[in-house]
Amino acid sequence: MAAFIRFSELDALPIDRLWESYSRWLLNVLTIRDSWTYVPQLAPRAVMGWLPLFQYLSMAAMAFSSNYRIEPLRLTNVFLALITIVAVYFSVWKVFNSQWQAIVSALVLAVQPWHIDYSATASDRILLGLLIVALTYAMFAGKVKLFAGLAILTLFTAYEGWFIVPLEMALGFAMGRWTRKQLALFGIISVSTACTWMTWNAVALGSPFYFINDYLESSGYVFALDVGGLTFYLVLATAMTSGLFLIGLTATLVRKTSSPRSSLRALAIVIVAYIGLYSIVHCIGFEVGDLTGRIVPILPLVAVTVSFVFPTFPAKRRRQLLVGALLLAMLAVSYYAQISIGPRKVYAILPEQRVGDQLRTVYKSGRVICDLPAVIYYSGLDPSIFVSSSSISEDTGNLSASSLEELFHVNQIRFVVWENVTASRLPKILPMLGESVDYQPSSYVLGSVQFTLVYEDSFATGRWEHDPSFAGPPSIFIFQVDLQS
Repeated sequence: MAAFIRFSELDALPIDRLWESYSRWLLNVLTIRDSWTYVPQLAPRAVMGWLPLFQYLSMAAMAFSSNYRIEPLRLTNVFLALITIVAVYFSVWKVFNSQWQAIVSALVLAVQPWHIDYSATASDRILLGLLIVALTYAMFAGKVKLFAGLAILTLFTAYEGWFIVPLEMALGFAMGRWTRKQLALFGIISVSTACTWMTWNAVALGSPFYFINDYLESSGYVFALDVGGLTFYLVLATAMTSGLFLIGLTATLVRKTSSPRSSLRALAIVIVAYIGLYSIVHCIGFEVGDLTGRIVPILPLVAVTVSFVFPTFPAKRRRQLLVGALLLAMLAVSYYAQISIGPRKVYAILPEQRVGDQLRTVYKSGRVICDLPAVIYYSGLDPSIFVSSSSISEDTGNLSASSLEELFHVNQIRFVVWENVTASRLPKILPMLGESVDYQPSSYVLGSVQFTLVYEDSFATGRWEHDPSFAGPPSIFIFQVDLQS
């Protein structure tokens, strides 16, 4: 059933709705072309210091299938999602010694709409969720070698893992699963893994903290304290699960079980701490972009907590039917309340898709400055002809007109795709190109370089997605570049 639903989702949503997914696709293609050497700065700054595990897994799927489009990344997540469901079933059965609870946990996760939705994208959310389940199982079972190996994988998957791993190390120690010597070993492994990543950043990208600095710059982050934001992710998690988040968490805290109570408390602590982490992050405005995606990795553990809502399957047939009907009703409410999330969101990528189609139509030769991976993807053009604005200059304020002229001539730039977003340096390098406000071919001259507007995707040209009344995405322009000798 889980496989059928997730493969159906791929067919129902033929394009990936996340901007992040196209950035990951581009990073994969560029890395494979660079002899599989992981150097994120080769791609536009929309690719911000991602940890490499999901990238290499999806690259392997690309190479194995000889398909260098986005489908292998999405299929990688479908299979990871199915493995997660199996891992949830196995973990609950082994830790809590209840096949009934294992079945309920797996069933709840199998039909969770947001887990289904992200299984059809190319993000790392599903992989992180799988590793959190496996890591939690290793902690409960006191499996030292397994925990150490999973800790390394988690730390190389997502930065949330840099919080989850120390948390579960501490919980395992408090529960008596680790000795002091083993805890110290985990600490050395974790610090060494983090240092390895920072060393790579220093060697390949010029700074050990590139992944932080570039995120702050490209996201336009400005510190702002919003105490009211502390409840944002609590409300979001509840809404995304149609209440199952709070129901399951409450059941975990009050349920009496033959298993050690410490396991239930630890499960609740992991979930609450994860939500608490992002609540603080949201309070200071440190996260941008795909906010719902933050919740997805914790959904497998939420599915486990829901199993504690139901008693061990009773013997009397009438009670069996009652409990079974109640379970199916809870899942049906959650599923049908949320299942339409995908189709309503697909429009979000359409502006880039249209611009990519137009770029393919007008392109003749030369190179293209473009910071939008989705445009690069939908153009169908060779990614090697694209140049990111971040490769032009680290210090946009010191670029003179003559320097820009030389850059366009030397690199044979023939087109510029311009959008006023913080992840792009083009608005600072070529601010005059943003002055076009309607679909009237306009020209701008910079010394011997002439820019001619050939396509505009904006609210002024009838593209409703850019409607400023609901803070639609910025307009996107394609400029043809003519170089005068």
